[in-house]
Amino acid sequence: MQCPVHVCGASCAQVRFVVMANIFVTDLQIHRRYDIKGSTDGRTVGAEGRAKAADGDPGVIFKDLDVDMRIVLEQPAHEALMQQLAADSDLLKRVGVMDYSLLLGVHYPARNFTRLSLE
Repeated sequence: MQCPVHVCGASCAQVRFVVMANIFVTDLQIHRRYDIKGSTDGRTVGAEGRAKAADGDPGVIFKDLDVDMRIVLEQPAHEALMQQLAADSDLLKRVGVMDYSLLLGVHYPARNFTRLSLE
């Protein structure tokens, strides 16, 4: 839902807000949440956030520099994701919006998993 709002101070400007539903509607537990912006400037939760996450705080939202795994998608899922990112980018370009985040939820299955370093 898009809601145009007029903000007035020294000058008036129209601001648009986009309100979205919870995209993590699933029966699976989301173990980690990431807010990916494609930037590295200040894009980490830092030591305090990592400590909270280690203590089991589900509210920690990790950022770009906190990604410590490689994500491999099957070809159809990869293509669908790329098409959605292109459509989102085109829309934001048309309406003159520069801020974009990819919200990523990660569920670790009960089986063992290995985190891969991207370095």
